[in-house]
Amino acid sequence: MGVPVCALAGGAVDGERIMTDLKKPVRRRTVGLHRGRRIMVSLEPGDVLGLRQERCRQTEYLSLPALYDYAVKSRVLSERAAKQKARKNGR
Repeated sequence: MGVPVCALAGGAVDGERIMTDLKKPVRRRTVGLHRGRRIMVSLEPGDVLGLRQERCRQTEYLSLPALYDYAVKSRVLSERAAKQKARKNGR
């Protein structure tokens, strides 16, 4: 049968939070290269994402709400373009 989901989530019951709040930076390095260097990514408290090239000092910061809005707008524009292309090819 398996273990109930609430047991896997540390006893979380419906409506409770399963994930923890971000209180300290989490940093990771990408596998692939961009312009010959890996990208260092940091998810930081205050809902901020930091990006920088490996062995470089300059970090570029993005707010997570703004990044989310950008991702949604990008997806919507892509879907619209696909629909227009389908209509154009269908005629």
